[in-house]
Amino acid sequence: MSNILIYFTRCYSCIPCPEGYYISNKTNKCEQCPPNTYLQNAHPYGEESCIPCGEGLKTYKNSVCYADCHLVYDYKHYDLTSLNGFHSVLSGASFSAKGTRFNSLFNISLCGNNGVGTALCKNNVTIHSEKTEDFDDDVKSLICRSTIIPSPTGENEATLSAQPVSIGDQLIGLNDAMGLAGITKSVFPESPYDIPDLKFYFHSSESTKACKNGRSTELILRCDKNADGRGVLHLPEKCPGGTCDGCTFHFLWMTAAACPECMEDDYYAIKGECSAGKQVKQYVWNSTRVCRDGVPLPEPITSVCSMIPWYGQLAIAGFVFSLLVLIVIVVVVWKQNKTLEYKYQKLVASASGELPAAETCAIGEDEEEDNIIFEDGKSTSFFSKLKSLGSSNSSDKVEDDIKMPLYPLNFSGTKPIENINI
Repeated sequence: MSNILIYFTRCYSCIPCPEGYYISNKTNKCEQCPPNTYLQNAHPYGEESCIPCGEGLKTYKNSVCYADCHLVYDYKHYDLTSLNGFHSVLSGASFSAKGTRFNSLFNISLCGNNGVGTALCKNNVTIHSEKTEDFDDDVKSLICRSTIIPSPTGENEATLSAQPVSIGDQLIGLNDAMGLAGITKSVFPESPYDIPDLKFYFHSSESTKACKNGRSTELILRCDKNADGRGVLHLPEKCPGGTCDGCTFHFLWMTAAACPECMEDDYYAIKGECSAGKQVKQYVWNSTRVCRDGVPLPEPITSVCSMIPWYGQLAIAGFVFSLLVLIVIVVVVWKQNKTLEYKYQKLVASASGELPAAETCAIGEDEEEDNIIFEDGKSTSFFSKLKSLGSSNSSDKVEDDIKMPLYPLNFSGTKPIENINI
């Protein structure tokens, strides 16, 4: 019993940290990696061993990054559910030194399943060399490759699948992880569309004599709205076997799933003409739209409108305002004229020609002290009255001489008597 305890105590310090935990340099205790990061190696030290998964990717138990089938990147939503599972692409025919024909079969699993690869490459060769460098058993990974040897006679002989190997058992980044995968340049031309490609980078740490740092894979998803079903996987024209150096692999996947979902910025409104007091607003897609599904086009909206354009309404409003101002001016001038006319009529109605008695000792707040000048008995217009009022030099002086017209009768045909000043 004591031996067991001693053994257990001695081995206690050798127990590794749980999955997704690193060893703290300060406390030597296991600490969990921050959210959306994964552990770099099996026995890490320090938080710097936790590597971010990057935009658009998720982490599972801080141990592996994976792409969800509903991906969000650069504020755009992508629905990759049609690409779930694994897909295959066969390279062109190659020939060995003895003339044996063979092809490379690639199986790819892209999204979902919490980062666990579902691509399976089988090995149905029963007789093989034990010194072979590649895997001899079935391989299950995110991306794997196997060599297919068709039947030489083309009859009932089975096709051989041999040398399965993983070329991507870990997803390390999306779009900005080219350096992490050891890939410095893509072999495919850039997309002619405004929508950027989705570039997934995978890595396999299994090393060989030719690939001491393991193998890396670049998988490019490019938007193609006209692609049927899951789309088409392409291999590089310069490297029909999928690789130019044996260690770095390239794939181009033309699919409609790589087109982002439509958003409100992908359409605009058009207002129709105002007819019978109604106007219809319709929505149309942008001419450069490359999205799919997502937000649908809104239904047309009918609203009440005016037959007069905005500039006509502005002119009418200006005219009405000017008319109101003119009416106010006329009313003010009319009230002043009534006051002057009232005083003038009282003066004319006086039989003696004298000023009427004052009705009040003071001048009203809205009245002004007026100077009165007596003229001859001829009719005087309103403007003449205003002119006579403005010609007075002093408001305190009253004319001493008052002109009184006399019209004597003339029965003898002589000249009329001139005006007599009184």
